Amino acid sequence: MEIIKDTPILFEKDDLFNFQFFAKKVQRIIQTTNVFEESLSIGIYGKWGEGKTSFLNLLEKNIDVFEKNDDELGVMKYHFNPWRYGSEEEILFDFYEGLSTRLFFSTNESLEKAGKLIRKYGRYLKAVKLSVSTGVPKVFGTKVTFEPYEILKTLGDDLESPRLSLEEIKIKINEALVSAKFKIIVFIDDVDRLDKDEIYTILKIIKLNGNFKNLIYLITMDNEQVAKAINHRYGTEVEDGRLFLDKIINIPITLPKAEEADLKRFLSSKIVILTKNLGYELDEVKKEELGEIISEYKPYLFKSPREVIRVMNSFFFSAFAIGKEVNLSDLFWIEYLKIKYPKCYNEIKSYHPNDPMTALQQQITFNDSYGANVSSSLNGFRENLSNNYEMTMPIISRLFPLLQAAVFQTKKSPELYNKELRINHINHFDKYFSYHVKGKISELLIENFLVNVNLGNTDEANSMLVNFFETYELHKVTYRLLNLVEGFNDIENRNLFFKYIFKFRNKIPHEQKDMFGKNTKLEIIERIAQELNTNNPQNNEEIVLELAELLNYSELCYFIRGFKYQDFELKLKVLLIEKVKSLMNHPFYKESKNPVNKMVMSVWLHHKPQEFKDYLENYTVSKNCTGKLIQNFCTYWNNKFFGALSLDNFNYINELLDVVWVYSKVKKFYPELINMNIKSFDYNGKKSMTVEDNVKQFIYHYRNNIK
Repeated sequence: MEIIKDTPILFEKDDLFNFQFFAKKVQRIIQTTNVFEESLSIGIYGKWGEGKTSFLNLLEKNIDVFEKNDDELGVMKYHFNPWRYGSEEEILFDFYEGLSTRLFFSTNESLEKAGKLIRKYGRYLKAVKLSVSTGVPKVFGTKVTFEPYEILKTLGDDLESPRLSLEEIKIKINEALVSAKFKIIVFIDDVDRLDKDEIYTILKIIKLNGNFKNLIYLITMDNEQVAKAINHRYGTEVEDGRLFLDKIINIPITLPKAEEADLKRFLSSKIVILTKNLGYELDEVKKEELGEIISEYKPYLFKSPREVIRVMNSFFFSAFAIGKEVNLSDLFWIEYLKIKYPKCYNEIKSYHPNDPMTALQQQITFNDSYGANVSSSLNGFRENLSNNYEMTMPIISRLFPLLQAAVFQTKKSPELYNKELRINHINHFDKYFSYHVKGKISELLIENFLVNVNLGNTDEANSMLVNFFETYELHKVTYRLLNLVEGFNDIENRNLFFKYIFKFRNKIPHEQKDMFGKNTKLEIIERIAQELNTNNPQNNEEIVLELAELLNYSELCYFIRGFKYQDFELKLKVLLIEKVKSLMNHPFYKESKNPVNKMVMSVWLHHKPQEFKDYLENYTVSKNCTGKLIQNFCTYWNNKFFGALSLDNFNYINELLDVVWVYSKVKKFYPELINMNIKSFDYNGKKSMTVEDNVKQFIYHYRNNIK
């Protein structure tokens, strides 16, 4: 599996923009140019990503292989890549060293001579460069020399006799090149990507130092970028840079504009590659979605092949991650916005509707100004996008058509948008902005859920709540609901939500418990209490008591735990006692696994002690009830088994129940154990114990601690 490479083409078969026809014409002009011997510079102009290097490759192809007339010169190529060097000096010196080597190893005697002279010329320039800076000290001496020949001698690089000036060497180079009957074509690519000083060095070579006869420079560049880079040397405006560039480049050739039909064909070819890379060759639905991209192509959307490739590669990564969860056509156009208009994309990514109607209609249009005229074409967030990113509106209209009319496509129902996994449906919007969708809960679905709660659409809200727990991981739904509990600014909406949760709490899973015996339902109940306790608690008594009435005694215990130092706590605890008394199945402590039973005992004992004692006496009337009463105080390990009754557990029984009274019940209902000689027991806190084991342990602690 590969991304689409942004590399220049090398062969005519890969030329989807028909550059080859123009390239051959330019090629033939170069091959047949014999009317003058002077150095020639040809600039190939084009914006970044328009295919300058590809055009240069096609131009170079076989430029030195052609049938010549008697008066036509041969062609030799020399490639110079200024990107390899770290300074202007390296560019300057290595240019001549490389050209010298290219000529020296030819079979043409005159070219070989020219190569030797160019090597001498380049080294002389190197010496001149040093001479105008600091010079170098002579060997075994203390004086510093600034004379080029002396500098080269000192560096171990004698220019050989006879001594010639720089201009004299250049004349001899020109003579050798003319007699060789060859044109030397120097290819220099991507000049616009160099820094301003490096660009100046290249231009200086072309026009001043390296303007040898029969040399033709082919230079690719974005001429506007180069003009901006060099204008400071020759003036103050970009136009000054353009004027200077005109003096350097003899023949400017603007790259042929990519035809709209060719760009569409280019996009289509990349879609074919991507279809294969994603493994969708046999998936008719996904192939149709990818084909929709081509059918919706508009000429103004892309300016260059590179833009197509950048969008395609961004699309590829997202499609690979979430392609089966979204509509590929919609994904392509949202990725298009991400690459070409990133600020607009980020605003859309962060979008949350202001209008509750968006959630009810389940279709996102961005016309979300609450109470605005629905027939208006622009309001709310959509109007902001239009004002700030006007160029994006055709794409936005394509992705988020208005309810009354669609701009690019036939109007569809929200049900169909949902089925097709479209970005404008609330069930799918969030998916388009994530590299994975597993377990993610759509924020727009949450918004829709809250709207239904607020409007009293309990059937719809219940269906959505159940779907959350069936579709997403339990801990993620729990986390999101807990965030909702804390996120209300409007008290009325908060209270509506809290009452809904309490009324329909059994829709929330309660089978899975944590190490403290608390399930998701109880965790949410407790969190709501904590929120009411911290957010204006003095004003919350009415809603607190209303919510408390909806709970059973076990749930109410968790609710009460959330409140600290509130005046209405006593009312809650009295209500708890009444709920226990109203149970159909007594005694409440018979279900010894319930971790709140000890809290009930503590509350009852402190607020209505005699009533609590009477309750115990009335319902502790059997062996089972007595044993279960004791077992309530043992640790229930990992919600799986009861452990031993420790001395701490025994002491807590004494605080709440009076162990003398409990012992009297044990004597009555466990006489066989009372008569046993229990001198010790194996206390292993994490070993499973039976009710009878716990009763034995109670007897042991009683005999050893109560006198």
